[in-house]
Amino acid sequence: MIDSGAFVPGPRLRIEGRRGGPLAGLTFAAKDLFDVAGVPTGGGNHDWPTGRSVPTRHAWAVQTLLDAGATLIGKTVTDEVSLPFIARYRTMCLAPKPEFQRVLEEIRELRLAA
Repeated sequence: MIDSGAFVPGPRLRIEGRRGGPLAGLTFAAKDLFDVAGVPTGGGNHDWPTGRSVPTRHAWAVQTLLDAGATLIGKTVTDEVSLPFIARYRTMCLAPKPEFQRVLEEIRELRLAA
């Protein structure tokens, strides 16, 4: 697997989904805002897990996907405190990250076409 930098640094995680479920054969990654049993949840801040207990069970969304047969292949990086990549409020003074400009343009096109 090519490392695109999307996954949280550290050992790679893989949790197989329920065999025979409707999502069997599919994979997913959980944003580092969702608890995964045995894996620290950092919410985009590598210091956040320090001194905090490691989750002992999966978040509902993660467990639901696993129960449906999908396989978890890792946790993905998130911005600190999960700030959006575009500011919805002008007072935040955030600008879109350059790598998301194309995505934003596609979203705008989809909204106009709807």
